Amino acid sequence: MSVASSQKPRVGRLVPTKTTGIYYRLKADGRKTFYVRYTRPDGKRTFEAAGSFEDAKGRLAEVQGKIKKREVIGSTRTTVEDVIAEWEQTRTTSNRAHAKWRTRSCVCTSVRHSVACG
Repeated sequence: MSVASSQKPRVGRLVPTKTTGIYYRLKADGRKTFYVRYTRPDGKRTFEAAGSFEDAKGRLAEVQGKIKKREVIGSTRTTVEDVIAEWEQTRTTSNRAHAKWRTRSCVCTSVRHSVACG
């Protein structure tokens, strides 16, 4: 999946770099955001935004070290609040979207309370 030198990368598309496991995405304003791609021990592929190329190289080295040591890998920037927000989003767009608004609201409130007070 390499880009020919005569073609310009399109905005929003992930483009591989010469370093295996590091990609970049071109923004509309011409800036690049670099991403690290790796396969977790459970077999799932993961992309993490890393900002600069140096940050991406550092994160990739960190992840590869953890994989060799069989340590748990997770995003260093993900918060509990992010996880709950993502979970709430999937609850409203999944097959459970047919549930009444009040039910969804109560469940989400209960989860937030349990995690915050847990």
